[in-house]
Amino acid sequence: MTQVTPAMLSARASSLSLRQQALSSSALLNNNNAPAPQSAESKQSSKSFILSDMKGRDTRDNRVCASCIAKLAPEEVGQVNWHLEAGQACRLCQVEKLEPEAFTKPFCDFLQENPTIFHTVEYFEKKLKELGYEHLSPRDSWAGKIQPGGKYWVTRNGSSLIAFKVGKAYQPGNGVAMIGGHIDALTAKLKPVSTKPVKAGFVQLGVAPYAGALNATWWDRDLSIGGRVVVRDEESGKTSTKLVKLDWPIARIPTLAPHFGVGMMGENNKETQAVPIIGLESSQGAAAKVLGPAGSFVNTQPPRLLYY
Repeated sequence: MTQVTPAMLSARASSLSLRQQALSSSALLNNNNAPAPQSAESKQSSKSFILSDMKGRDTRDNRVCASCIAKLAPEEVGQVNWHLEAGQACRLCQVEKLEPEAFTKPFCDFLQENPTIFHTVEYFEKKLKELGYEHLSPRDSWAGKIQPGGKYWVTRNGSSLIAFKVGKAYQPGNGVAMIGGHIDALTAKLKPVSTKPVKAGFVQLGVAPYAGALNATWWDRDLSIGGRVVVRDEESGKTSTKLVKLDWPIARIPTLAPHFGVGMMGENNKETQAVPIIGLESSQGAAAKVLGPAGSFVNTQPPRLLYY
């Protein structure tokens, strides 16, 4: 039971008043300034709203001040928390001021939700669409498509992305400003044939370290799997790609405690001694049955992995 005080009622009334004021201001602004229904600018989300990664998040984390609420698009207003308590900072104000706190949580959420390069590219594709960027095909000619003031993006293989914006006064021969980065990271990749012999009752998964992975930070931790798979439609025979990301642990690389000997701290072969364990032989049960025709992909992977 919660006691309702006059102060609480006043705060609720104030919050409701702010919401109505923001909605009316936003609607009036759209009616007065929107040039045409087909205008791309009128469909874009607020820049600060996108940078703060508020879309689809819990409103309890999306705390915004009254002045920032009035600047939001109508569809964004319902996704923020109107009640900013004393001592709490407005997330949109933090973005405008480039305060570190505005980007730490979105970045941690980004790392958790996009574990592979394919997920990362898909994430930025969605963000670019929200910001009004136009997609260009890498297979087509761009002649006549690039215009001054235009914003564009292109991907290749779903694992790389280029986004660029043309200045409104740009002339052929002018210089460009460029920022480059990479989205790959330390990881362990499944081998084409990831099935390994069961040793001492432990079901092992064949992986290959990439960019220095399988080091000490990987040992004795819960590991999961993610990536891109190619599937074929049984009726049409056409193939398509799907992104996969398991949000629960399926593997672990166990190590000996230091007082039992050198263990993993000495010289070791990562591919043969730092092998993820995905289960016990006794827990497989009927998993040993044939899952597909000879030579098929499913027969090159541990059945327990496919069941996940």
